[in-house]
Amino acid sequence: MNLIGRKIVGVVRLSDDLREREGWENSPHFGVSLVLDDGSFIYSSQDEEGNGPGAFFGFKDEQSYYILPPLPEDME
Repeated sequence: MNLIGRKIVGVVRLSDDLREREGWENSPHFGVSLVLDDGSFIYSSQDEEGNGPGAFFGFKDEQSYYILPPLPEDME
């Protein structure tokens, strides 16, 4: 997967299908995915072994942020 030159076009919660595929269906954490302009997406993991979903954090102008996308029902 080549990420160079890709643009982020969305930020979403991981789907139930993906969480199940990764074996994370019993995790209390929902996980976040960055959607790219070519239809692919990337998401965080709590560790390099993929033992559970993780969270994205950001930093801008001396302020830290937790990236929390809306719930699907909030987008309707």
